[in-house]
Amino acid sequence: MRAVWWSMERTRQEASAVNVKVRFSGGEVGVDNINKAKDTWSEVKSKVPFSTGDPAWLDEVRPQAERLLAAAAEHGIAHVRYSFPKGVSTDVAQALEGMGMRVDGRRVRLPEVRR
Repeated sequence: MRAVWWSMERTRQEASAVNVKVRFSGGEVGVDNINKAKDTWSEVKSKVPFSTGDPAWLDEVRPQAERLLAAAAEHGIAHVRYSFPKGVSTDVAQALEGMGMRVDGRRVRLPEVRR
């Protein structure tokens, strides 16, 4: 919960709702914060920075981001934001921004991961 408040403080938002389950044609998705104007959904990931090759991205963040965007489009939500209080790797930030999201958090470069 502390991370959700960090996100709202950092972006100067006031919460209308926190930790909400939103239904859409693809099922249901969790939204950490819906602002009072109800035009921005925010998701907070309080994890150490990880790369786009990491299971945290592949199995959790990317699929959730895709679901958030689909649900937001159905509900007419103008903005979807991801906040990373512990920092975000540059590749994850760029991937989320490429999907059309705003990304908050200190950008960090991780060593290249070889698989």
